Amino acid sequence: METPGVWGRMAVMRFLGLGLLMGMLLGGCGAGTTAVEADQVREPPVRSSTTGPEATGEDVEAAEPEAEPEPEPLPACEARDARQCAADGQCVREPQTGACRAPTHECELVAPRDPEGFAVGPGDRCQGQRRDCGFDPRTGLCAPFTALSECPATAEEATAATVLCDHSDQPELDCRYRGMHCSCHRPRYCGGPAPRPDQQHPPATWVCLPPFDDRGCPTEGVREGTRCRVNASVQCMVGCDTLYTCEQGRWRIRALPPRP
Repeated sequence: METPGVWGRMAVMRFLGLGLLMGMLLGGCGAGTTAVEADQVREPPVRSSTTGPEATGEDVEAAEPEAEPEPEPLPACEARDARQCAADGQCVREPQTGACRAPTHECELVAPRDPEGFAVGPGDRCQGQRRDCGFDPRTGLCAPFTALSECPATAEEATAATVLCDHSDQPELDCRYRGMHCSCHRPRYCGGPAPRPDQQHPPATWVCLPPFDDRGCPTEGVREGTRCRVNASVQCMVGCDTLYTCEQGRWRIRALPPRP
């Protein structure tokens, strides 16, 4: 028969065993809870400070718009086409040929006044934009203006002279040399179909002419009865209403009625 001391020791051992078992169970649950909580409080990954919408601090700056590429520079005047020629106001387009070139003077960069503005009367097409410039009808461009106040000394100098006849500061000249005379000549409208507005008052041009043209007709008025050597069939018009014919070696002059 077991003694009471033995029962006491066995009861203590059972109690200790149960306590150890509960401690193990409670320890396992606590470890699991700690792992779960650690997962729940783990910090989110750090985003890039320069790309994300939540970026803050000195690294965050407003994104600057990309600069537009600079336009390619235009080529030299001689290499430009008609569309590019006057794009930057630095080149001149020849009215007669359409060729593009560099200007020889600042006046060539001045745009002549619209010819249709001359329906009310003649005038210089460039002077209004720049007074030291005048329209040169030989080139169709504006040119530097220098008044010619007196006739050149020789016919050669007169032929080579640049006279901008329509400029208001240019005095009238009628220069006569042996075998030649020079003056400002403006084409005249002698009737017939009405001219276009740009042709009603064409620009005057400095012209040097011999006394007679290739047909033998006088280039300016001659006195009636003076000698002539032109075939009688040749009819010479001087101006719009004067007819010259050579009859029996003498000039005969007839005034014609105005053309409708």
